[in-house]
Amino acid sequence: MMLRLIGSLSFLWLLMAISTMAQSPPVLDAGGEPLRSGVEYLADPVVADVAGSLTLVARNGSCPFYVGQESARSGRLGIPVIFTPRNPQETIITESTEVTVTFSGVSTCVRNTAWTIGGEDPQTRRRFIVTGAEQSYFQINSRNQLGGSYTFQGCPQCVDEPDCGRATCGTAGILIQNGTRFLVLDGPEFIFMFGPPVLDTDGNPVTRGVEYYVDPAVTDVAGGLTLVTRNGSCPSYVGQVPIGPGNVQGLPVIFSPRNSGETVITENTQFTVAFSAASTCVTDTTWGIGEEDPETTRRLIVIGDEPAIFSISRNQAPGPYTFGYCPECNTPPPCGRPRCGIAGILEQNGTRFLTIDGPAFPFSFRRA
Repeated sequence: MMLRLIGSLSFLWLLMAISTMAQSPPVLDAGGEPLRSGVEYLADPVVADVAGSLTLVARNGSCPFYVGQESARSGRLGIPVIFTPRNPQETIITESTEVTVTFSGVSTCVRNTAWTIGGEDPQTRRRFIVTGAEQSYFQINSRNQLGGSYTFQGCPQCVDEPDCGRATCGTAGILIQNGTRFLVLDGPEFIFMFGPPVLDTDGNPVTRGVEYYVDPAVTDVAGGLTLVTRNGSCPSYVGQVPIGPGNVQGLPVIFSPRNSGETVITENTQFTVAFSAASTCVTDTTWGIGEEDPETTRRLIVIGDEPAIFSISRNQAPGPYTFGYCPECNTPPPCGRPRCGIAGILEQNGTRFLTIDGPAFPFSFRRA
């Protein structure tokens, strides 16, 4: 009788444990969608005016294999991360999911960009999160009741169980040394979010396949984006409509996310951009990266070339927005640090061209 009671209680506890795991809420991006295994996300700080997304940084002149934050003034977007659950059957990331975290780019230092718990800072006793070694497992924990704001928690792997004792887990925060912001365990936590949706001027999420006018935030300088000529060429360069009589709204564009399952454009979304109108120069109006201007070394955005992958980030909250670009690494390893950049305006002979590199130019998106 006693054995039967113990067996029943054990079964009940097992059911309760399974039920608790099943009820773990999903980790949500800022658009309210669950995070998914294998999808790229930018880990953005909730307080965006301090620093940018997570990236690879250097320490004491080392090769950049430490996890840290992009400088707010660098003009770079950070590097997307991919979450992979410890259980390969899981596809939705929940707050109970143990995951590895890997930068989707490559590093000039090491082949492996998976996060791991590294050495301890001797002054603060906080442990750095680095790449290039045996991967560690992390969890993502909510830091508000509405969802959308989270912290990372890391636990070192125990290889020689049960001889390694209780694992020293810790919550991730930021340690500033010589102006560089490192992601570390222990001490005050730092709160992140994953990919807020890009909003149009009506406050609705920008959506795949819908036509939008790309308007400048500063409207007294020039109009919306359109096709322009350069040095007498066919109009195959992306630029701005000049201010003057007549239509200044430019040509509508369509965003096509790289991931076929995405419909809402977020700040994590990688996409191609194409003018929805036809061109007299080329049949394909998808944006690509053209030649470099020899005087400014800024790269012009063109159509009819190899399609380029872009992203959108906030210039200030909420909006307007800037376009970002990072070249793909097709021959790893090593590709080196990609020459990423933010889109801005280059004026030559009275024509305003959209280019990569240099000062960012803010835009808004108005549904056509």
